[in-house]
Amino acid sequence: MKKFAASVIVALLMSAGLVAASSTTASAAPYPPRFETSCNATSQGSVNRFERPSLRVNVRPRGTNRSPRGTVTVNYVRREGGKRVSYTRGYNGPTVYSFPALRRPGRYYVVIRYNPGANSVFKSCSDTANQFVRNRPRG
Repeated sequence: MKKFAASVIVALLMSAGLVAASSTTASAAPYPPRFETSCNATSQGSVNRFERPSLRVNVRPRGTNRSPRGTVTVNYVRREGGKRVSYTRGYNGPTVYSFPALRRPGRYYVVIRYNPGANSVFKSCSDTANQFVRNRPRG
């Protein structure tokens, strides 16, 4: 019985030693760090009905000179009525995008969102602009 009690005590002390030795946890900082980005969307202001609106999109990184790549999601939201039209385009540097004509005249919010690619070091960003669609001039 003495041998059994001694072996139990030795086993407890050994497991306590292993637990005490492995109590520190490893922590690794994410590498490379993620860079902030700022988006800039500029619309052409106003277009006639049935004309294709265009939008200039520029995504600038902060803290690096690398060029962000990914996709840009553009949403046209009509102020009167809330009609929403969404488009997704690839982004590979400052670009002017052209979209199908907006048929209903009125004011539209243009909301863009930059989505970086998988395993990218850049963060997403968004911006808004205004687009006005007027009736086609008679003439």
